[in-house]
Order: sequence, then C-alpha cells, then structure tokens
Amino acid sequence: LTVTGSGYTASSVVRWSGVALPTNFVSPTQLTAAVAAANVANAGSFDVTVRRPDDGAISAASTFTVSAPPN
Repeated sequence: LTVTGSGYTASSVVRWSGVALPTNFVSPTQLTAAVAAANVANAGSFDVTVRRPDDGAISAASTFTVSAPPN
C-alpha cells in the first residue's frame, strides 16, 4: 500500500482500521506499508490512517474498499 500525503517522518506508521502495519518511510510525502492477505480476504471498507509517534498526530482517514477479494 502506498500512502501519499505530507509531513511524514521516519517514525510515521500506516494504520489499517487502527492496527499498525509494517511501514517504510519513502519521503516526507510518501510511505509504503505491507498489507497482510488476511486484511483483504473479506469484502468491506477499511479506514487507513497515518500516525506520527513523535507528536501523536493521526491523519484523517481514507477509506480502502475491498469489493472482490482474491481467492
């Protein structure tokens, strides 16, 4: 998962429905995160946010929709 925004730091963490994902810092405007297959195994809408541990800020949520899960 690639997340684009602003103000990211090396300690920023992508969260999937509130659960932290393994996150890689690419730049102050981009992060990548590993989404487990179990997270997309069922159809539904999931909130994706970014938390900056240095100041505790959490971004506004973006919705990730799974409509045709892989078999």
